[in-house]
Formats: sequence, structure tokens, C-alpha cells
Amino acid sequence: MFDDGRFYLEIQSHGIEGEDAVNAGLIKMSKDLGIPLVATNDCHYLKRDHASAHDVLLCIQTGKNLSDTNRMRFDTDQVYLKSSEEMAELFWEVPAALAAFYPDLGVVRTGRFH
Repeated sequence: MFDDGRFYLEIQSHGIEGEDAVNAGLIKMSKDLGIPLVATNDCHYLKRDHASAHDVLLCIQTGKNLSDTNRMRFDTDQVYLKSSEEMAELFWEVPAALAAFYPDLGVVRTGRFH
């Protein structure tokens, strides 16, 4: 089921508390065990400025009001479809985690990828 090349450790960066520590642990695990990394982004809407509309939709779906303090909400506006350039900026320290899914990164203009 998990032949060589068919199992990855996934890292993400949404600005959520504790995420950096989890990613550091996954990067270390990848190095220690030889399991490749893949950088992904949880995607619930297309553009960053859609976050407030998504919040309203969550309220509609769960029968809550925006003013309800005890309701489902996302603590970030970072769950949108990020460009390969944005992903490169977030994960410049682990380029191999991007290579399989963002092949155009060889020409990213961040100055850190080549």
C-alpha cells in the first residue's frame, strides 16, 4: 500500500498557533526516516478576501449567528488557493516539499529558489 514514493509527510502553513512546531517535527521526521515531504495548503475558498464570506457560510451551515461566541470558526484567513509563488515564500527552506506539486518553482522570483 505504501510503496516507495507513495507516502509523504504533509506540511502546511496557515498562520495557526502551533503549526510551526508541528512542521519542524515533521521536517525532522522526514530527515530521520527518509520519508519525503509535501507542502500543501488547506483550501476552503479561492481568494484570501473571501474569508469573511466563508465565515458567514459557516454560520448559515451550522445555524449560528456571527455574534455567537461559541460557534465554529476558522482562526485564520489563510485557507484559500495560494499561488505557487506564495507557497515558495512560505516553504523556501524545504524546496523538495514543493517540487512534486509546483514544478514551475524553478523560475520563482523569490530569490531563494533556482
